[in-house]
Amino acid sequence: MKKEKISGCLIVKDEAETLERCIKSMLPILDELIIVDTGSTDNTIEIARKYTDKVYNYTWQDDFAAARNFAISKASKEWIIFLDADEYFSERSLKNIRKTIDEENGKADAFMINGYNILLSSGEVKDKFAVIRIFRNRPEIRYQGRIHEYLRKKGQFTIVDCTDIIEIFHTGYNKIVYDKKNKNERNLSLLLRDLEERPNDGNTHFYLSLQYLAMEDYEKVLHHSRKALEYGITILGKEASAYINYIKASLKLNRDDINLLIDMCYECINKHPNFPDGYLLLAECLLQKGDIDEVVQQLEGFLSKNFEDGLKYVSNININDYQNIYQKLGDIYYYEKKDLNKAVYYYVKFLKQDIYNEVAFQKLMMILIKYENQQSIIDFLRQIYKDNSIKDMYFLAIQFAKLDADNVKKYYKEKLAALGQLDSLPR
Repeated sequence: MKKEKISGCLIVKDEAETLERCIKSMLPILDELIIVDTGSTDNTIEIARKYTDKVYNYTWQDDFAAARNFAISKASKEWIIFLDADEYFSERSLKNIRKTIDEENGKADAFMINGYNILLSSGEVKDKFAVIRIFRNRPEIRYQGRIHEYLRKKGQFTIVDCTDIIEIFHTGYNKIVYDKKNKNERNLSLLLRDLEERPNDGNTHFYLSLQYLAMEDYEKVLHHSRKALEYGITILGKEASAYINYIKASLKLNRDDINLLIDMCYECINKHPNFPDGYLLLAECLLQKGDIDEVVQQLEGFLSKNFEDGLKYVSNININDYQNIYQKLGDIYYYEKKDLNKAVYYYVKFLKQDIYNEVAFQKLMMILIKYENQQSIIDFLRQIYKDNSIKDMYFLAIQFAKLDADNVKKYYKEKLAALGQLDSLPR
């Protein structure tokens, strides 16, 4: 069987900082590289020409789909990989891409892959998403939408789920980069132009609701979320997010009856059971209603699910949400249900998400100091903190200086002294 070849495509503007990393992450499996520049003023073009002679200038038309489709028109191979310059493949993905293309036997039009938004400042994974970045080079497969452009095909579009074997990392939505590129105003302007052309397009209304949510214009979030659900959304996973956008905005405005929002949460969960955000918002609505038992049931139910298909959705769940869930459950079991064992269980979970989180530590110690002897507390903390770590001992010495546990306080001061760091404590 003939080995099908791959064209890599990029549209770029002032991407000198990230372009080389992106190119190198896919170059080993490419048979050609197409780079379309839309008006760079830095050395983006010079970097591009180090790797390919197929570099094209393109007059920007305020239309990302048009620019992407121009790049596709220059590609000559059977498959296309289309990345943004601030994205890059993981090392394991390359062999899986080649293997998947070789074995798909003409059945696939495109591959859905996994993506992670990475914070540049810390390397922390902010959230995850699923997206099509690999597809057949056919004239009936093209992008649509000036902004938040998405692939469409005339006729049946067969998408193969490769989220477990192919992944990209994305750094462009780091807040610093986001502010620098002034994406909010740009995105809104382009979406409004799309809306003029397609006023009954549910996809455009959805992206407008998302944009206004980022801009905290909650009245417009409600309007466009309703329209998106009314007209229908064809992009995988976005209908679930439209429900979430509406509920979040309504909670901010304190607009709708809480029972209506609870019904919307259940509707979202029933339609999209693998979308985790629905469960968390349901718990938030139930908490406002005062239904504590149902809140516990929903939050513990959420924690028990693995959401196998969750990557098909753009979910806003991240480590901070898990911390909030553990804290909320700990508080409910301690203050409302008076169940100390369960409260300790969730406060420990809360602390283990970030062992230097002062709120988590103080909540846990509030119980342990009251009900455990001080040696037991020291023994317990050895399971989490290292006696030979200056950072750990300093944190514990500082925290116990605020608490009524003299023997424990003395123990960690002595540990810090043994490490030669006692003078670092505040006087």
